[in-house]
Amino acid sequence: MKHLILRGALLTLLATLLLALAACKDPTPPREDPIPPASSADAEYTVTVQDSKGTVLSGVVVNFNQNGAVVKMALTGADGTVKATLPRGDYSITFTAPDVSYDYESEKCVLSATVTALNAVLYTPLATKMELYNDYTAYVVDEGVFRPVLAQNDMTYFVFIPSRAGVYKISATADKPLDLGNYGAPTYIWSEKIDPSEDGTIKFEVHNYNVGETPQQTTHYLFGIHTGTTGLSTCILNIEHTGMPALTPEDLPWNDLQPEAGIKPADFVHYLNWKPTFHNLPVTDPNLTVVFNEDDGFYHYGTADGPVVMIRITSPSPYLPSFTEICESDPLRAYIYDEEGNFVRKEGYLHLINAYAAICNKDGVCPLTKQLEYVMKTCGDYKFWWDFGKGLHIFGEDIVEADTAWLFACGYYTVEKNGATLEAPAALGTEGTERVLIAGDTTLHFTANAMESATLTVTGLGESDTVTFAGTTYQPANGTVIVSVPQTGDKSFSITHAGTAEIELTLTLA
Repeated sequence: MKHLILRGALLTLLATLLLALAACKDPTPPREDPIPPASSADAEYTVTVQDSKGTVLSGVVVNFNQNGAVVKMALTGADGTVKATLPRGDYSITFTAPDVSYDYESEKCVLSATVTALNAVLYTPLATKMELYNDYTAYVVDEGVFRPVLAQNDMTYFVFIPSRAGVYKISATADKPLDLGNYGAPTYIWSEKIDPSEDGTIKFEVHNYNVGETPQQTTHYLFGIHTGTTGLSTCILNIEHTGMPALTPEDLPWNDLQPEAGIKPADFVHYLNWKPTFHNLPVTDPNLTVVFNEDDGFYHYGTADGPVVMIRITSPSPYLPSFTEICESDPLRAYIYDEEGNFVRKEGYLHLINAYAAICNKDGVCPLTKQLEYVMKTCGDYKFWWDFGKGLHIFGEDIVEADTAWLFACGYYTVEKNGATLEAPAALGTEGTERVLIAGDTTLHFTANAMESATLTVTGLGESDTVTFAGTTYQPANGTVIVSVPQTGDKSFSITHAGTAEIELTLTLA
């Protein structure tokens, strides 16, 4: 028995020693000031800001408001988001940004003890208005999403001015019924609307020719929203670009017809004391005849050797203003179709007309070429210049043959001396020897019509006269200029006589 008691005492002592040793091996004292857990009275609130197209907005100031006062301000980052730890409660959220005004559904921009995240959409406010017919006004809109303020029990008008071509869909949504429709154009408001499609939206196409460089040059589309007696004050208006319309001829670019290479003026010869007179072609004469001369590339009146036909470019005809004047308001253009009526291309003639205008003489005329014939026929047909059925017949009561109507702006020159009248050629030929009298301060143009290499000799020149051949100007030596004419290439030349006295020249091509 004693042994058992002694053994128990020893075991108790051993356990006490082991506990003491274990305490010596753990020097870390117990924590005296533990970190308390986060208070359940706080919450992390998250606000993400984007525009009406879903693009996140950075740099927007988000205001957390409570009891009419701002309790927290934060700036959205690159992801359009701010986070704020605040006491749980109700907060109204407002938005501001430097130099930018936003519109948003304030009644939906709220947070609470249980709703801690908000995705807010900021709209571009509608401020610009346009005066309409009969003192009406309308908001000016382009594509996008808006939150307009609507007139109570009345119509609110909108003018859509597109900035690009496309197929557009206009829709308006609200928590109460509204009436959306197309009401015509800003210059006149229809009393009856064009109803929307079955899905309640307005759809229409805007082509390239509807969109100008400025809003004033662009087609305007008018639509309206009527609230009825609903008491509705706002809605969400969405003008959506849904695609591109099918191409039409009007959408395609103009092909500018360029002038023929090397077009040159053709002057008639001025003889001593002879006065040139321009005569309009008798387009009402059923026997009017013009003949194209392959040698000089011009039309001639009556026969191939008759007077060169001249066309008015910078001077008016008896029927229309000058072509340059027409081009200032409506450049000469035409739509080209094949014999089956299929569209081929669009042609513009502004550059061509300007090029021929540059070679006109003081009377505003230049020689009639095949290219100008094409322009007159094509443009005249397209513009119905001689079509009785379109009410644009330029000849009034005069009867004109269809195949000569295109000559309405053409004429020819004659010269007179001592009561005699002669037809004036466009230029001298130089096959052999030709003599000509040139009046003072005159430049005449010629062509060296040699089939092979030759020499051009001009005699009888004054000291101040010059001869220009293929772009090179020659001064006379003892009244003579001799120029080598190549077999191919530019064979045009001109003679300029300075001074008041007339001179007689001899041209020899051999």
